[in-house]
Amino acid sequence: MECVIDNKSYNLPDFLIVGAAKSGTSSLHFYLAEHENICMPFEKELNFWHTYRHEHERAILRYKPIMPKNIDEYTSFFKCKNYKELLGEVSPSYLIYYIDTVENIKYFYKNKTRELKIVIILREPIDKIWSHYKFVKNYGLDPENLSLKKSVKKEDNRKKDFTLLPDLFYIHNTRYFEQVKHYLDNFNNVKILLYDDLKSNTQLVLNEICDFLGIDRFVPETINDKFNPSKKIYIQTQLMKPVKAIRINKLVPKIVKKKFRSLIYREEKMPRSVLKKLKKEFKNEVLKLNEVIDKDLSTWLKKYD
Repeated sequence: MECVIDNKSYNLPDFLIVGAAKSGTSSLHFYLAEHENICMPFEKELNFWHTYRHEHERAILRYKPIMPKNIDEYTSFFKCKNYKELLGEVSPSYLIYYIDTVENIKYFYKNKTRELKIVIILREPIDKIWSHYKFVKNYGLDPENLSLKKSVKKEDNRKKDFTLLPDLFYIHNTRYFEQVKHYLDNFNNVKILLYDDLKSNTQLVLNEICDFLGIDRFVPETINDKFNPSKKIYIQTQLMKPVKAIRINKLVPKIVKKKFRSLIYREEKMPRSVLKKLKKEFKNEVLKLNEVIDKDLSTWLKKYD
């Protein structure tokens, strides 16, 4: 999409997938990159629209210094083959920092040639938070390495620390209602999708996106691949020391070794106290969201009974 800023012409995205995090956005990036009429940036999640003019507040720029700092750097990430391609970008942080993102978009798109399209994909809040927590743990993103329970308890104070990634603010980041409403209030073309549908019928969701963008439907070669999934996390059991002290001979069958490992480690589950708190925090959030999007969230609400 051609936009003129300070008498200079820029080719900016025709559509943005703005989140939410841990809702299949990475998979959508790679699926759509296979479409012959879509140009995605060679670096996933550029984070430009919320970091521009807020560089000192965004920890992501310290973690990923390659991120673009100005509009010229941003547009250089798109290497399009022909003029027919639609430019698109995926950055889940655009939903988290929805106010700054929309403000910057409106500034740069004020002399647009056509309307920017917005895609939002949402995941049930409690599942999303647990998936995000596992992601943080597996990649060591929390400098304090807090449990989910402690993270939630300290969240309000941690939000004031600009050195921390937004991934650590589990409750704040998952308040979809205000995020989604702001996009609906500021853009005419907003498509809401659900992670549940992407997971159960990926092709159907891709068809919806293609129809929304006005391009031919397609089947990506990687459609059965899942990108950037959250892995299970494990914690040590009380038997850790005595079992580790036992020297297991190389001739011991693998099935026996696996049994020993299961005694040492167990998969971490969300604590009941945290689950109870999240149900209280998000039930009304889901009810409000259900009123503003054209989606049936009854399966989500069952979790809050």
